[in-house]
Amino acid sequence: MTISSLENLISAAERRAIVQGERQAFPRVCDLYHLVPSVSGKVELVYEGEQQGMANVARVLIGRAVKTVFKNYLPDPLSKKDLAVYQPILLWFSEGHRLELDNEMSFDKYFGALSAVPTLSDVAVKYMSVDPKQRRELATAMEFVLEGLHQNSSLSKDWIESKVSYKDMVGSMLGKINWEREE
Repeated sequence: MTISSLENLISAAERRAIVQGERQAFPRVCDLYHLVPSVSGKVELVYEGEQQGMANVARVLIGRAVKTVFKNYLPDPLSKKDLAVYQPILLWFSEGHRLELDNEMSFDKYFGALSAVPTLSDVAVKYMSVDPKQRRELATAMEFVLEGLHQNSSLSKDWIESKVSYKDMVGSMLGKINWEREE
């Protein structure tokens, strides 16, 4: 990661803190995607990149990095023996709930939205060794768990401008299939 990439990440967190009138700036997982302009400017394009574009290649690289780090700290969601760790989280999404995070939302709203997902904080605390009293670290770890589940194809994620929406993977695919059949 270059200095300019790190500056983009930090400036995203600082901007949000200023806009929300918060005294402390703290990076979130969604801030990683502010690295795309810096990363895409430095990526030498390979065949895939020429077809998909630099920004998409940069997003894929960030996603792969999240997936790699996720596997270093958390149980494998694709393993039958480890799946039980994530069952309450995935069940909540399969019941039709979705979690919407806005890069501009205040910390209290951000933490509240993440806290609505059952056992998400427990998983973050247990496997990422986060102190539950450090709410900002806990919130970032909770979002990291969701992003890791997305990168492991356990959750669906939609990205529209500065908003991210996590939802059930199967329900998302079935909804798309049903919509296509109706046409």
